[in-house]
Amino acid sequence: MKKLVLLFFLFSLKVFSFQQKDSLEYYVNLYEKTETIDNLDNALRFFEKDKELYLSSYPQRASYDLYYISKIQYKFGDPYSSEKSSVEGLRLLEGLSIDDRVERRKRSFYNHLGILSRDLENYKDSFLYYSKALNLCKTKRDSALIYNNISTNFMDSKEYHKAEQKLLLSTKFFKELNDSSFIALSMSNLGLVQSKLNEKGALNNLKKALQIRTVINDPLIYESYKYITEYFLDRKDISRAKYYAKKGYDEAIKFNSLSYKYEALFDLIKLGEDQYALEFTKITEEMFKNNDLKRNTYALAKYNIQDEQERTKKNELRAIKSEAKNMRNLLIAGLALLLLAFMFFVFRSHYKKGKLKQQFETEQKISKKVHDEIANDVFHVMTKVQGETVNKSELVDNLDGIYHKTRDISKANADVDVSKDYESTLNDLINSFKIEDVNIFTSNTSKILWSTVSDNKKKVLYRVVQELMTNMRKHSKADLVTLNFEKKKNKIAITYVDNGIGCDFKKGNGLRNTENRMEMVSGTITFESETNQGFRANLIL
Repeated sequence: MKKLVLLFFLFSLKVFSFQQKDSLEYYVNLYEKTETIDNLDNALRFFEKDKELYLSSYPQRASYDLYYISKIQYKFGDPYSSEKSSVEGLRLLEGLSIDDRVERRKRSFYNHLGILSRDLENYKDSFLYYSKALNLCKTKRDSALIYNNISTNFMDSKEYHKAEQKLLLSTKFFKELNDSSFIALSMSNLGLVQSKLNEKGALNNLKKALQIRTVINDPLIYESYKYITEYFLDRKDISRAKYYAKKGYDEAIKFNSLSYKYEALFDLIKLGEDQYALEFTKITEEMFKNNDLKRNTYALAKYNIQDEQERTKKNELRAIKSEAKNMRNLLIAGLALLLLAFMFFVFRSHYKKGKLKQQFETEQKISKKVHDEIANDVFHVMTKVQGETVNKSELVDNLDGIYHKTRDISKANADVDVSKDYESTLNDLINSFKIEDVNIFTSNTSKILWSTVSDNKKKVLYRVVQELMTNMRKHSKADLVTLNFEKKKNKIAITYVDNGIGCDFKKGNGLRNTENRMEMVSGTITFESETNQGFRANLIL
């Protein structure tokens, strides 16, 4: 029964008569002349793209696209999206000046919404949409088609007397128009309704419709055989019901309609023709596969359409931003030129101040070390020398200690040669902090391709590791230290962990210095520590 109302689609295609491009006409013809899944998929993609192209500039064209989008979505078994597209198409038409063309399009949308609501068994809304479509009809043909569609609502809800009234009008108009295919359509429906009402003229109308369809080779001839089969089945005339059911199956095979073959085989089995059971199983499996393919193709099409629309919107947004940026650049170009010199001097002044501050902090750090570690020791030695007795051996040891401290301070602030084997240089630094009661382990230093790392970054890493190890020796009381090196995309991640006493975290001058160093090469360093919970540093370089 559902296929009868679809005939209105073919007629509705003629209502959109405005100027079309060749590409649009191609996809309209592609939709009209074939229902293969691939062609429906290609047509849907085109109409979606075309709609987006004309949505704001040419709403008439966009509404035309939405009409076909809605029908393709319906064929793909998505009535809800189909309804949404139809409503969107109507919304576009509401903003246009009223003329015959706009009214014809509205009528087509209302008729389609009536079909959708009927399929969803929402007969109240369906009748409302059909009524709106009927109010926009200007010809007998349009009215007759809507009357026929309204009758299907009453047939589904078993209101056969109301259905008969609409079909009598529909048949009358089609006969006046002398349109054979639609005469057969309305007479076939009328015959079925009269059959349900047990009226005498029912079989005569069914056979007249069959005769017309036989002459014009109408694909809907199967429907005639199905309705006549139903007529005899209702009257328990199994023999003649089987005869017409088999004739209907032959027509379904002739027109190679999967749904018709399924319905015909179902009727034959219901009539006791068990020899068709195997064929029915095959057709059922084929239908399932076909429906799965439809769903998958449609789902992929929806995904691709959405993805393409998002890309288009991003490109449009990018273009808008680019245009705005260009305009802004033109407006501020003069001001920028005037400010450039001033900014240059300001930045240079700030840079000099920053360098001076960094130099001052470095000098303070060296001065403090010399005072705390060297001057005090020298004063202590001088005190011993002034004593009455001097132990030469002890004096030599003290002076040797002062020498090594002086060398360490010099080494800590001297330039680092990173031009050769940096891995060995770094490992030598780390190993220099090993003592008997401190175990230090490194991992994965050989996995880093140091030749690709800039000299500045190598120097900064060397000094930061040196500062961390010095901090460990002076304050942590740790007996286990680990350093792990990892390559993460274009960055180097270094994790330092010791099991020392930790601290209630407060960064001293040394740790603040590591942050300054890392910032100089766009790196980061973060610290984690709690009292008696060890110390951890995470470096990203």
